[in-house]
Amino acid sequence: GTPGLITNLETRLALLEDAAIDRVVIIDFDEAASRESADDFTDRVIIRGLNCREVIVGSDFHFGRDRQGSISTINERGVATGLTGIEVDLAADRTGAPVSSSRVRAAVADRATALVTETVARLDGVLVAIDYFTPTTSGLASRPWREWLRTYVGHERGRHYLAEPG
Repeated sequence: GTPGLITNLETRLALLEDAAIDRVVIIDFDEAASRESADDFTDRVIIRGLNCREVIVGSDFHFGRDRQGSISTINERGVATGLTGIEVDLAADRTGAPVSSSRVRAAVADRATALVTETVARLDGVLVAIDYFTPTTSGLASRPWREWLRTYVGHERGRHYLAEPG
């Protein structure tokens, strides 16, 4: 499957603020949006919705149904409105390979898989997994522990966390 997000929305917004980005627009992506053509998205969101004059994208940027849109789509649709699309090269690593969020997510997923495999081998086939589904310890600490502390034995929910730690 596709690796998950690198950061959550709250962290991403904080990083953008730290980078002196003046305005961030969050667009919901649902099934209807996934079927929208690149031309329709450009007209509806970029031109009419945001009234953009300039859009800067990475060299591997695609959008719209089936990734049909590109920098060319933006420039073609923008002729009548003065919209200009600018393509920039992606940053490269030491080997010259482009650095992208997809590559970073895949590397994190690969490392996580290797870590789990190594841990299970070291524990003789027993794995204890802890995932609190919260981006920060303070977020977890603010919740009552009975909401998040659970034990499992095999694939079944355990009893009390001390009587049957799993």
